[in-house]
Amino acid sequence: MRDYLYYLLKYGNLEFKKAAFFILKKHYKIKRSLTQNYLNENYLSQKIDFFIQRLNKETKINKLKTIYSELETLISVFNNVNFYNTKIKPLKKEKLTIFNVINYTIADYHKKITYTHQYFLNKQKNDKEYIMATFFLKSLSHLKINVEKLTKARTIIIETIREFLKYRDIKMRYLAIPELSKSNHPHLHIFIYHQISKEDTQILEQRIAKKLKHLTKEYDIKLSSIKIDNKDNYSNPLNNIIHKMGQNIQSNKINYFLFIKAFAKKRFITNSKIENSFYKLKKMMKIFNQTKVFEKIKVSYHKLNQWIEDKSEYIKLEVKDKFVTLHQFILNIQSVKSVKIN
Repeated sequence: MRDYLYYLLKYGNLEFKKAAFFILKKHYKIKRSLTQNYLNENYLSQKIDFFIQRLNKETKINKLKTIYSELETLISVFNNVNFYNTKIKPLKKEKLTIFNVINYTIADYHKKITYTHQYFLNKQKNDKEYIMATFFLKSLSHLKINVEKLTKARTIIIETIREFLKYRDIKMRYLAIPELSKSNHPHLHIFIYHQISKEDTQILEQRIAKKLKHLTKEYDIKLSSIKIDNKDNYSNPLNNIIHKMGQNIQSNKINYFLFIKAFAKKRFITNSKIENSFYKLKKMMKIFNQTKVFEKIKVSYHKLNQWIEDKSEYIKLEVKDKFVTLHQFILNIQSVKSVKIN
């Protein structure tokens, strides 16, 4: 893998070099004045040679693992893109790129987080606030260990809050989202969609802090209230990438994408159960796209779910020679002949 990596860094296509450059420059600091022309192929080649020399001389094991795990993820994407363009692309109109994959992945998570957040806010019919728990690791290791600590902290925080609410006969609604700071410092936001008194919030914070001491010594944990009038999610991916991470947006997207992939089977985001899952709605959106519904109306995931829950007959889908409502269709998603908008 290492030889293949070096080969791609030196002789791979320009897109791979650009993506790798953003990863490598995060670890091996270079003067700001030198980064202005990074899109120039000659400049890229020079800096890649510099980075390869640094990689060869690297002796700090944790940093070495971090760089290689991230670059290996990039190689995996590069290989998948090549396979798609070679085997599948002749059947499609557009060529796939590494940055396409990164943008699609981030956009998918953005839609899921937005939908989940709006869904749970709607359940807080008489509340004025909800709670945000923020966990921040002060001491950092390489990416995989940071992700493991975030995952364990997420479990501790959620289980502590769930137990607290259980004795008050409240079924917990939550959404947990990892984030990257301006310095690529990973941390965690957990949104609890219940109004909790200031006194109970302080008790919860103390309980969580006590349990987290068994996980790590250097951390911050803060529980704060957010007004329900603010419908936007504080930790949606685009807000994180554009406003919180700073620097170059393309670079931020690559680092955020690699952060997502580092979670693997641990799942990047988690949330309590939703009756109509994002993935079911995603299938319906795909059908809408295929049947050109979007040419006539705009449909958000939140709006689509409302139509389903309200058993609306505004949109009907033709299945096996009869039209069914969205509510009927989602119970048994199958092939669709046409879509009727009333």
